[in-house]
This record gives sequence, structure tokens and C-alpha cells, in this order.
Amino acid sequence: MTLNSASYNGAKLTLKVRGAAESLALEINGRVVAPPQKIKAKAGGSKLMVTADVSQLALRSGANRIRMKNVNGWSNILIFNL
Repeated sequence: MTLNSASYNGAKLTLKVRGAAESLALEINGRVVAPPQKIKAKAGGSKLMVTADVSQLALRSGANRIRMKNVNGWSNILIFNL
């Protein structure tokens, strides 16, 4: 899986990805936050969404380190500024 971009609107984290959207896990700043938060796939698996607040996602002001895991292993690391 490849992470291309991320955005957060205060309630939902949206990730644009390329790769298999199966057996997903989301890690933010070294902590796996989904599961337990649910990851929803849209647009044939190229857009992933996680609905949660900042504390549930372990997001902090400034740079955040994000990576995904799927059936094939871990993605690249995306640095996302909040």
C-alpha cells in the first residue's frame, strides 16, 4: 500500500492510497489507532476514511507520522501537518 495524501476536517481523517484495502490497520505517531476505530473504504479502495476526534487518532499540532498496514505489509510513512 502507498499513502499519497491525508486531510483532517476535525471529525474525519481522509487518506488517499493505492493498494489492497484488506485487513487494514492505521498507525499514527507510533500508535495503532484503527482498529479499534473503523476504517471505511470508498472509491474502490483508493480513499480511506476514519471518523474520530484528535485524541482518538493520536494527532497533535504540527507534524504527524502516518502509515497503513494491509495484507501485504506496511506502507510508506506520510508526514501530515495539522
